[in-house]
Amino acid sequence: MKSALVLLMIGSLTVDASESFSHKDWQVVCDNTHTCRMAGYTEYTLDNRYFPLSMLFERKAGAQSQIDGYIQIAESEEESDLNTLKNRTLKMSVGKQTYLIDISQKLPQAQTDIIINALRNGEQIGFIYGDTYRWDFSQKGSFASMLKMDDYQKRVGTVGALYKKGERDEGSVLRPKSKPVIRAPRIYADFKAGSTPPEVAFTEKDKQLLQYLLGKYYAEDGEQSECWMSAEEAKETLRVYKVTDQLAVASQECWRAAYNYADAFWLINVKPPFEPKMIMQASGLFIAEDGTLRLFTSYKGRGLGDCWDREEWVWDGRNFVDAHYTTTGLCMGFPGGAWDLPALVTEVKVEDISH
Repeated sequence: MKSALVLLMIGSLTVDASESFSHKDWQVVCDNTHTCRMAGYTEYTLDNRYFPLSMLFERKAGAQSQIDGYIQIAESEEESDLNTLKNRTLKMSVGKQTYLIDISQKLPQAQTDIIINALRNGEQIGFIYGDTYRWDFSQKGSFASMLKMDDYQKRVGTVGALYKKGERDEGSVLRPKSKPVIRAPRIYADFKAGSTPPEVAFTEKDKQLLQYLLGKYYAEDGEQSECWMSAEEAKETLRVYKVTDQLAVASQECWRAAYNYADAFWLINVKPPFEPKMIMQASGLFIAEDGTLRLFTSYKGRGLGDCWDREEWVWDGRNFVDAHYTTTGLCMGFPGGAWDLPALVTEVKVEDISH
């Protein structure tokens, strides 16, 4: 009898010429469409109170593309009056000039241009809220980050460069790319977004067989296997989710550390002999709003703010294809991160399937 299990390969879209760079208080992340995002951070007010402020600049590839600017301030349980600041204005000082900044939305283009010019020229940039909170914005690493962003988008020496401007026009700058398209079946149209797929019921005999087969991926010492933990301990966490009438995804705990964990995921036949093929280690499996099936990883970094990296794969009917990767950046005291800085973006086109 021919096996119903197809050969599984993790589909991986090439993150075409993406870039990630950080230096001191600044970071640049450019995604596969050639859009770049540059963020800078100041952690303390002038009187050394810990209240981080961050600026983000976003620019698409291509000639004459504008730069969009945004500002955020981290919330604090101890400073309740400042927590309302997202709905108010800041005063920004550049040299002897003062400007009003509304940080609840994208900055006007004129204000963004003023900030970029100040960064380029090394002019001090200050922010004031009321008579209480004052910041001198950190420029440590800004020159290197602007140069990196220009270099990636091939703007160095052009009239549109952030840092090293020149006389060349922008005819040869890096052009934008369209998002890669992934076609994926809508498997779970009637299920709640964020939920897990329906589970497959097994006889005790079949369950024991599957646990035995998956146990081969485990070892106590973690040196000769995919998973670090005990197979005996992991088998108690076994879950099997239906994908089609013939195929399912099985999961078990794989490893667990102080700040992160991962389950192992396999594609299996719904019926014995199962023939498990390991897909990957990931944080979870879920149904997206569009009814597609997705795997994701979400890992937390160390340090104040607890930065995050998140990646998603979508089931395209044959493989799990890499669909999105993003980082929250340096964090610098922002709980969960100040910004979303993607390195891989795609367009998922959902196709309804007949049952």
